[in-house]
This record gives sequence, C-alpha cells and structure tokens, in this order.
Amino acid sequence: MTRVIVSSLALMPEVARLHRPSHLVSLIDPGTPVLRPDCVTGTCHLTIEIHDITGPRPGATPPGLAHVETLVRWLDRWPREDPILIHCFAGVSRSTAAALIALAHHEGPGREADAARRLRRASRTASPNRRLIALADDVLGRDGRLIEAVEAMGESDFLAEARPFHVDLARAEGEG
Repeated sequence: MTRVIVSSLALMPEVARLHRPSHLVSLIDPGTPVLRPDCVTGTCHLTIEIHDITGPRPGATPPGLAHVETLVRWLDRWPREDPILIHCFAGVSRSTAAALIALAHHEGPGREADAARRLRRASRTASPNRRLIALADDVLGRDGRLIEAVEAMGESDFLAEARPFHVDLARAEGEG
C-alpha cells in the first residue's frame, strides 16, 4: 500500500533515506534552502514557498489559491505505487495540510473524514494549516467536507514533539 509520509525539514533527509520516496513536496518559508535527497529526481520535487500563516501579514507570503492548484496538479503526476514525502519546517501544519490534500485528492469525494481520522491517528501533533485546507476544499470541490474533517480532528498536542509519520493511501472507489 502506498504511503504519504510527513516530516520536518530537519528530519527529512533521514526519513527519505529510510523510505526512499519517489516524490517530495517541500512547503517552506521563502528563501529556505532545501537539499533534495538523491532518491528524488528534480522533476519529482515540488517546492512551495509560503509562510505558515492563515491570512495576510506584512512581509509574509500566505498560502494562496495558485499554491494549492499547483500542488493538486503536481499530485496528479505522483505514481501512487511509490511513497511520497511531504515536509515543512516543523512537520506540523503546512505538511499535514498537504498530506490531507493528497489523501483527499487521490481517494476521492466522500473520504475526507476518514482521511482526517487516519491523519490524527498517525500524528497527535498534526495541525493542518486551515488556509491551505479551505483553499483545497474549494479547488477539489468538496463543499466544506474537507474543512469539517479537519475541525473534527480536534486540537493537536502542542506539547509533544512532532515526529515523522505516515498514512497509507486508501483505494479510491472503483480501484482494484
């Protein structure tokens, strides 16, 4: 079964060495250097430079519609038989939002709540960026279900240290 793996920037090289993902998504503050692991080719690495904020802030780059549209289009090129690694700085907010977006996109409409429950079971520190989730709900045409799924996850454990985790991709309707 395919895995969506989430990590922090600091642990990403070790997580990549252990899991050998074919694809990598980096959601990172603008200008932050990211060294691509050898197991990922250049065209299989997407970098989205955004700050971990939910609205406008002077001098900052909030997640925008174009960022989410780029992510969703890029996820279409990910061969689901290979693991994908998604990271941000801490492995808590931007990366967990992108992981949930990947699950929702590939598993199809109606699976949002299940995907969010699996994400919460995998990580008690997951706190998906609400702006990314709201934008993805619109881009994916989920009529609020993705937003509701994140709200149902409840509060994250901010006192715990975020650790890398994975969520298995469920089969979409009609897949054998």
